[in-house]
Amino acid sequence: MNFEKEKSLGKTVKVNRIRSDMSQEDLAMKIGTSKQTISLIENDKILPSFQIVVSIAKSLERDVDIFLEQYLEKVLFADNFNFNDYISLKKKTGGFE
Repeated sequence: MNFEKEKSLGKTVKVNRIRSDMSQEDLAMKIGTSKQTISLIENDKILPSFQIVVSIAKSLERDVDIFLEQYLEKVLFADNFNFNDYISLKKKTGGFE
């Protein structure tokens, strides 16, 4: 499937969700969150957890790396970034194989 990278994580999620012919509610149900949370993510009002970003990418059947690139751009500037958590989750998702 084609992947659309936008200027922000939220916009990338939105464009790819729409291209997947999925509603916010559909995506929320697939990843176990609320429609309101998806809306907040798409409007760049909140930064989702690393695991949510991975779940979104998988649910949209997209390569997780572009989502993670945008996610890390924001997280690397946050005080609570833990690189070891990133490496651990990347290994769990098969990103280093």
